[in-house]
Amino acid sequence: MGYTLHKLIDSVCSVEVHGFTICLIAVEHVLDETVRIPQVAIDQPELAAHFYVVGEVSEEQDLLTLRGLCRYDELIRDRHHDQIQQGDYLLPLAQLDAELNHLVFYCRSLQPAAIPLPTNTVAPIIDQFFVALATKTTT
Repeated sequence: MGYTLHKLIDSVCSVEVHGFTICLIAVEHVLDETVRIPQVAIDQPELAAHFYVVGEVSEEQDLLTLRGLCRYDELIRDRHHDQIQQGDYLLPLAQLDAELNHLVFYCRSLQPAAIPLPTNTVAPIIDQFFVALATKTTT
């Protein structure tokens, strides 16, 4: 099982498993039945993940409780702009799939292309601009 780990921002990191990107979100407590997910972890193409997994951390008890997961395509389909607060999406716990064995099922039975992620369309345009500019200056 191959994987790579990338630290994104505080309380969020990304793991790649069999071509799927999994965003792990650590929260201290979920008292109000909502989870704060940094907006950039969803909206930035280079940070978006196929799956978001929420873990509740109890430092006093040295315990991590996995609360659930959400697929990117379902998260985007079901999100509302009124859920954004101070740069975070407020995701209701009820929107998470509490059956974490579904993550194993998805990784075994799907291909990463089955859950399309956003692409960065600006970078290729900028690259094309600089190539054209370099071509003009050399001719």
